[in-house]
Amino acid sequence: MRSANILLLFLVISTNSLILTVPGSSDECVFERVEMSNKMQGSYEVVAGSGEIIGTVYGPNGEVHFNSEKAKTNRLIVMAPTSGLYKLCLTNKDREEKSVAVRERREFSHLFRLAHPSHR
Repeated sequence: MRSANILLLFLVISTNSLILTVPGSSDECVFERVEMSNKMQGSYEVVAGSGEIIGTVYGPNGEVHFNSEKAKTNRLIVMAPTSGLYKLCLTNKDREEKSVAVRERREFSHLFRLAHPSHR
């Protein structure tokens, strides 16, 4: 009699968002702990105030993993080469204050192997 195994894959997607106020001629940063080989992904968009914003993602050792030109909206995906605290900094080069919506998307997947009930 052959043994039978069942594989189950569960995928959970969660989204978090917040609004940051970025004063004129300054930066505001948000932080996220990311494990090695996982993705840091999300987007940002200017929702109040005119003009554009620059987004930069720094790794745990200060290295740049993402750097955008000035834009009203942008998406980012960064694969983490090391575990640690990553930060997204939004830079407002204009004099006018801006409100920026930041959205984070996380995916968690788990693979389970279950033995057939008659073969435990």
